[in-house]
Amino acid sequence: MKTEKMRKKENPPFFANLLLKLVLDRSEYLEFVGDIDEIYKQMTAAGPHWKARFWYWLRVLESAPAIIRAHLWGGMAVIGNYLKITVRNLKKHKVYSFINIMGLALGLACCLMIGLYVQDELRYDYFHQDPDRIFKVVSDLKPPGDADVAKLASNGWPVGQSLKAAYPEIEEVVYLRKWPRYAIKHQDQYFFENMLYADEAFFRVFSFPLLQGSSDTALTAPYSLILTEEMAHKYFGEAEALGQSLILNDDLECQITGVVRVPEHSHLQFDLLLSFATLCAESPENCQAQFADGWYNMNVYNYVRLREGVESDVFEEKISGHVTRSKGEFQGYNTTLRLQPLRDIYLRSQRGNGLGPASDIGYVYMLSAIAFFILLIACINFMNLTTARSTKRAKEVGVRKVVGSTWGALMRQFLHESVLMCGLALIAALGLLLLILPFFNQLVGKSIMLADLFNVQAVLLLLAFVLFVGGLAGFYPALVLSSYGPMDVIKNRFQAGLKGTRLRQGLVVFQFAASCVLITATIVVFNQLKFMQSQSLGFEKEQVVVLDARQADAGVRIEKYQAIKQELKAHPSVQSVSASGAVPGRSGWRNQFAQPEGRAEDDGVELEYLAADHDFVETLGLEMAAGRDFSPAYATDKNTAVLINEAAVEHIGWGSPQNAVGKRLDSFGSGKPVGIVVGVVKDYHHHGLQENIGPMMFGITPSAFSLFAVRIDTTDVSASLAHLEDVWDRFFAGYDFRYFFLDDDYERQYLSEKRLMKIFAGFASLAVLIACLGLFGLAAYTAERRTKEIGIRKVLGASGTGIVLLLSKEFSRLILISFGIALPIAYFGLNRWLAGFAYHTKIHAGVFLLTGLVVAAGAWLTVSYQSIKAAGADPVKSLRYE
Repeated sequence: MKTEKMRKKENPPFFANLLLKLVLDRSEYLEFVGDIDEIYKQMTAAGPHWKARFWYWLRVLESAPAIIRAHLWGGMAVIGNYLKITVRNLKKHKVYSFINIMGLALGLACCLMIGLYVQDELRYDYFHQDPDRIFKVVSDLKPPGDADVAKLASNGWPVGQSLKAAYPEIEEVVYLRKWPRYAIKHQDQYFFENMLYADEAFFRVFSFPLLQGSSDTALTAPYSLILTEEMAHKYFGEAEALGQSLILNDDLECQITGVVRVPEHSHLQFDLLLSFATLCAESPENCQAQFADGWYNMNVYNYVRLREGVESDVFEEKISGHVTRSKGEFQGYNTTLRLQPLRDIYLRSQRGNGLGPASDIGYVYMLSAIAFFILLIACINFMNLTTARSTKRAKEVGVRKVVGSTWGALMRQFLHESVLMCGLALIAALGLLLLILPFFNQLVGKSIMLADLFNVQAVLLLLAFVLFVGGLAGFYPALVLSSYGPMDVIKNRFQAGLKGTRLRQGLVVFQFAASCVLITATIVVFNQLKFMQSQSLGFEKEQVVVLDARQADAGVRIEKYQAIKQELKAHPSVQSVSASGAVPGRSGWRNQFAQPEGRAEDDGVELEYLAADHDFVETLGLEMAAGRDFSPAYATDKNTAVLINEAAVEHIGWGSPQNAVGKRLDSFGSGKPVGIVVGVVKDYHHHGLQENIGPMMFGITPSAFSLFAVRIDTTDVSASLAHLEDVWDRFFAGYDFRYFFLDDDYERQYLSEKRLMKIFAGFASLAVLIACLGLFGLAAYTAERRTKEIGIRKVLGASGTGIVLLLSKEFSRLILISFGIALPIAYFGLNRWLAGFAYHTKIHAGVFLLTGLVVAAGAWLTVSYQSIKAAGADPVKSLRYE
């Protein structure tokens, strides 16, 4: 007796049966199954089971075509008929078809472009093994009082080692550092590469592919160097780099112990990895002191790899007070340790990266929202025009019903046509994307390629989009038209539904409301950028050339900075020269601790320290609020004098600038200044207007001098630059001549706002264009639908102007409603954005007035064209319409 399992094996699979039932009618199906059963019985008796099954399905395929092929060809014929009708309709209404397809193509191209950007942003750091177990240890530094917490990406030296020793939850800890940077001397040339120090745990935490060398030993010994594959090719060509040497800092010979590949989508970017042990080999006493007591010398980066099963939230709470428990408070500062997930560092860090690129998840959300709304606008256009124009085919539907077409056949026809048009829009969108992607890459600073779009998930998503939008756009007209009685349609006794008209009006309102928001955002971002660029900065940034000697010989620039300044001043076009560690727009040493005179030992302050010489104030055009500037006349200035700004006076609590002069500041940490305040500089915007002016301290520290600011007469810039280059070559032979203009470099801080303005401007223009395309099509449809009415009005004496106003009135009302909806949304959203700036403009009524004028002008021009065309038509032809 056969078991149930055996019977199931003998019968054809369930889905095969289901497919046959769908394509065959009942009698054909029963006949077909009966034939196959007979074949199966014969084949079973003829041989083993697997052979019987093989011959069984072979005979099924042989006998099936007679019945199934007819049905398949019939289905193909029906689809071919649908395609033929679709192509005829596209040719018949060329303008409408172009507007409908190109409107959707523009929106889809925009969405695909932003989708590629978002996909690229979200790919960072996914290549590491178990990335959810890797965290960056960061520090929150709480100063005394109510001051804001300083969020640092770095830690003090002992933090990593002490964490691993104290907490078994940590599997590995890695140390990274960026300073000091060495020049590479190769073939009598000097090169500066992106160098990073890493300890031996680097490859146990991160999954960077090591192409040559051993991950266990590559970073263990001092003077071990790992190159990226690009650097290996740069310095050694096709020869094997492993085992060779490079000379750093003129006399530091480092052996190459590995070649690594650094993926593009990594928040850690480097050209060279130098073993952390090299730092300790070069300065063993300092290294030992730092690991012993450098809790607040926060210039190393730590990453940890947690053991499996450790909950990061619970562990973060456990280690949060580790520094305070180990070291105690420092000058009143309390340190809290945090764990930053590896995959959050690039997009979701509020404290920067410090070791590579960083972005902002806010931009991802913003661009995603823009893409969504523009695509929605385009889809609304597509559905609006498809629905509006479908009523023109009512008679066609009536005739089809009379000759026997069913409701299902009509539905399939409209859906096929809509999906086909959506597919054509997709093809056009890919072509547009190919054209605009290079410009978008230049705008966002990426190298996205169209090929990134062609993965399985993206292709399936695009196909789903075509089916969904095409189905949605075709469903409503198919449903409405197929419900009309055939005789009512043929005798023209039907009316376009009021609900359909109101739906289209509502969709138009939504389109233009979204366009208004984008236009308003563009204007506000432009105003904020203009506001920041036009504010008085408190210093003179024009006519200043800055020689960037950070990558030149450190010994020369420190020991001979006075001689370099004298040689630079020798040209008549040079007015003044200053050596410093930073210039406006570039950070000094932030988060430096100081102990002001008159405050308790545990009540320190935090300042930004800037190394500057005697001529810094004069060269940059700063003003003194009290006291004096540094002066060569005072030999003690080099060791004991400091300047502070007015913000520092207020931050410390010394009352007035005059009262601050003569007070003492003690700073902590190796190499930091200690001195008497000899003068107070008036506040100036050392950083962009995104930040408040913070407390600053200036001191003469030649070891930090790496920039030479040169104020020149701009009557002959080329001659001045030639002189500067000549001096450079005399002191820094072999090093590339590097310089920048201070005003251009300062504007670099506003790149994000400039990029944002361009993005909003581009997408706002696109949104208005798509909306106007849709409005053009609807206006043409409205004018065509009211052709007889227009003819009668003209015969009865109506003027062309009156008819234009009549046809424009309805759309003007819709634009006004959309503007009223957009105004509060834009106002509250953009006010929140402006609140992120320390200094910002205000949103005034003129912004919304300009938005209204732009949108109204675009809409009225679009509608007026069709209205004027209808008003100018011959009334006799209008009355004979149809």
